[in-house]
Amino acid sequence: MKKKLLFAAVVVVLASVTTMVSNAKQSELKKSEIVSEAVEALYSSETANTGPSYTATCSGGGTKKLCASSNRHPCTETDCF
Repeated sequence: MKKKLLFAAVVVVLASVTTMVSNAKQSELKKSEIVSEAVEALYSSETANTGPSYTATCSGGGTKKLCASSNRHPCTETDCF
């Protein structure tokens, strides 16, 4: 009877340790994903088309974006639309 109780206790302890290790690994994966998303967001905001610009009226009645000459950030001019 004592052997069965000891065996059951060992099984419970091993199951608990396994669960704790598994949860710790999942937590690390979530942290890693969050850090990756944060880095990607920072990178995309640094490389976005954020340079100073102004809107110009086209001869056909549309508008287009023109980059300002004092531009030190990336800027892409657009065609008339």
